[in-house]
Amino acid sequence: MLTEDKIGFVKDVLSKKSEVATKELLQAGYDNKDIVKLKKIGIIESSRWGYYKLVDVSKFYADGLEFLENKDYENARLMFEKSLEVSFKVTESTYYLFLLNVLSNDYDLAFRYFDVLYDTPNNIIGEGDLKFYLYLINFYRSVPEKYFQMVKYMKLGDTINDNKELIPSQLKAKCFSKRFIDVRNEIPVNKDFHLKVLHSILSKVITFLSQEKKQLLNLTLEKKYEDVYRLYSEIESYRYLTGYEKNCFLVVEEIVQIFKMGGGITKS
Repeated sequence: MLTEDKIGFVKDVLSKKSEVATKELLQAGYDNKDIVKLKKIGIIESSRWGYYKLVDVSKFYADGLEFLENKDYENARLMFEKSLEVSFKVTESTYYLFLLNVLSNDYDLAFRYFDVLYDTPNNIIGEGDLKFYLYLINFYRSVPEKYFQMVKYMKLGDTINDNKELIPSQLKAKCFSKRFIDVRNEIPVNKDFHLKVLHSILSKVITFLSQEKKQLLNLTLEKKYEDVYRLYSEIESYRYLTGYEKNCFLVVEEIVQIFKMGGGITKS
């Protein structure tokens, strides 16, 4: 059986010389199944008949970037996962896997990668971009509970606090001003992968907010003020209300109180 110790041993041996013979591996306690498995998981490859060398692990990450550029996201995912398996470019690969899973709407898996990035000091993309993604995603779906308070009270300055950011600060500023449609329209058609993901996220934000606004309007027209009040309360529980939303919320709250006291509203 191929164990972590066996994997570590062959890596150690091949860090000291360029290749190892099948005979040496068998003498060290490996069997043919172990050798096949080492090749399958991308640790070793044949250098010549009867000899093996370490796989050039850098090629997994490089291939992943190339697949991204060619918009072959499934193979890009496989290459970044392989890069993680062999512990090469761990934070960079984790970052791309987070974005790839956001793009494919697999948020459970996306947030597993997000957790790794957020808990890694000096991660490759910077804490600011990670917080910005969290801020946007929170508009259309719940974020993990441990990030709940942070994202609810997040400000623009929290997302532009280092020099490793890939998303321009001016785009972030417009998003914090709720100018989501403007930002989406500014993203170039031939966008790179980071901006493609941002465009996708913004589209989800815009769709969700549009549906939310429509729901509030319909409830208001139907004079279901308590339902409007409950919906605003729910929204306020996970994000700041805009100035317009706050004013509407206050008006609806007063209307609900009037009805509770037995009053009514005359037609204007």
